[in-house]
Amino acid sequence: MTTYNIRNTLQTRNTLQIRKPLQTICLTALMALAGACQGANLGTNTNTNDNTNANDNTNDGGVVIDADLCGVGDDEKVVSAAPKIWNGTAEPEQCLSSKQKLAVGALNFQSYGWTNGCTGTVINDDTVLTAAHCVQRWDGSLITPSSVRFVVGTNALAPEYTFNVTAVYDHPDYNSGGNADHDMGLLRLAEPISAASVRILPIPVNRADLPATLVGQYVQNTGFGETEVSSDNALLFWTVEEITDIYPGWFTVYGGGAPDGSSVCYGDSGGPSFFLFNDRYLAILGTVSWGDSSCMDYDHFARADDNLSWIEQYTGALDPCVGIDTVGICDNDDSTNGTGDVALWCDNGQLRQQCCGALSTTCAPDADGNNRCGDTCDGVTFEGECQGNDAVWCDNGTLKRRRCEPCAQICARVDDIMGYYCVDP
Repeated sequence: MTTYNIRNTLQTRNTLQIRKPLQTICLTALMALAGACQGANLGTNTNTNDNTNANDNTNDGGVVIDADLCGVGDDEKVVSAAPKIWNGTAEPEQCLSSKQKLAVGALNFQSYGWTNGCTGTVINDDTVLTAAHCVQRWDGSLITPSSVRFVVGTNALAPEYTFNVTAVYDHPDYNSGGNADHDMGLLRLAEPISAASVRILPIPVNRADLPATLVGQYVQNTGFGETEVSSDNALLFWTVEEITDIYPGWFTVYGGGAPDGSSVCYGDSGGPSFFLFNDRYLAILGTVSWGDSSCMDYDHFARADDNLSWIEQYTGALDPCVGIDTVGICDNDDSTNGTGDVALWCDNGQLRQQCCGALSTTCAPDADGNNRCGDTCDGVTFEGECQGNDAVWCDNGTLKRRRCEPCAQICARVDDIMGYYCVDP
């Protein structure tokens, strides 16, 4: 078992800035249920039916839809996910605002000459979530607060801001010789992030049980760890990995394997695993605990939801909306990954976010004064809705429709990931 607590925080084993295009994958668990994957082509149906009239028998391209044939001329709903990135990227594939990216920082240790050795994530105004083994000495005792600093920015050796630490905590049930469960630690910062000269937005901690449908989905992992060309890396990098198994207390992800796999590595311990539930609610699913020594295969994360009660012993009740109200904010993102402005607002007690660049729009106050991306789908989201017995949803700014009746199905809500779609009655 290789514990990732040796120098440097998450990157992805390689430093080449190769970006892979986003792909779409069909939920195999729903293939039999919804008939969503037909034939060998898993691509998105290019025939887009934007009309809201369920009786209209043509799509946007003027192709006649046969009302009697299952799936002919209809759109297929697929869940967007970034494929395995074989080399680390300087920007995330997932929708993150500039302030959220600054919530991921490095733990610089005095014993390493104030260089980085682990990763952590800001979860409220003065608390950082990391791994338990990152705040323990080799004999299992806690390190002293004065021996660690939390730094933010893309370079741990030239940070945008440095926080001193006043307290460290480790989960009492963590067993260094066991699985990843309970491998969680906390840092209490000497000053709140709201008082810092840089603007940081905390990331919500996942509160819900991880659904089985997450297996096969991709999570965004990040940190300052060792790379294929450098054991002394100090730069922040990002990668996506596929969830392979979910267990009580922990879950595993896969980086693709040799020779070109991409995953977390030494020094990435404590780094977050992000997931955007239903393409709208970002949350920390867990923290890096340990992984295969190849840094290209399987990695193990402690689950945040199973450790939430312990976390809140020190933080108090965490605000899922991290202080943002229903009016929301526009967080401008001038990075090169195409996200553009990010709109963030509190939606039914959860922080909702949307990358406006993906919709070819910008974030601005709407008619009600709420900060939102420009609406190109008349209020319909990716979760979608049922219009009669048709499933209707918004996919990257384009309204999609699938008729359920020709397939002898009904429109219903599937789950938090798929939203509304055609299912067997």
